[in-house]
Amino acid sequence: SRFPQNRPRITRWKGAFDRNGNGKIRINCAWGNLKYNFPILEILKEILHRSKYQIIYQFLPGGSGLNIANNYQVFMEDLQELLGVENCEILIGQSYDGYLNCLNQGSFGVDSFPFCGFQSVLDNLYLGLPVVCLRGSRAHGRISAALMESLGLQEIIAENFDQYTEIILRLITDQKYLKKLQRK
Repeated sequence: SRFPQNRPRITRWKGAFDRNGNGKIRINCAWGNLKYNFPILEILKEILHRSKYQIIYQFLPGGSGLNIANNYQVFMEDLQELLGVENCEILIGQSYDGYLNCLNQGSFGVDSFPFCGFQSVLDNLYLGLPVVCLRGSRAHGRISAALMESLGLQEIIAENFDQYTEIILRLITDQKYLKKLQRK
């Protein structure tokens, strides 16, 4: 086998609230550094203001090594200033298993736009976590939507910013709906 036999086992966590049940919702934002942009950050900020639960955005920008922390220092400070220190976790330099375990703490993922993800979307889906995506007008913004459609998850594909925001808010507040999507 190409894969080591002693890989850590990942326990799938499917709770919408964190494991202490304290009403915090973790949302996975596993995007590369070129995928952050003002419109998506404004939507994340709006969700913070509209949600009755505390949101923790888990930013997993990828990459590894010591230098990445220095490259992200100013960016991390800007994210925390915009969204609040208490609402941001920026997790960098993880091994792949560490990255999966971090994702596994989330309730669901949100995809970036206009350049969508692919591997990060697959990683969330592997863990049983739905990913909200915004269908773009070009190929680089349609991959995630095509993947969601192939899995029968059309209901979490947004066609505009308002739908994207509303779908995320529904996943935060409607536990039965979230669990239904996690079972698909």
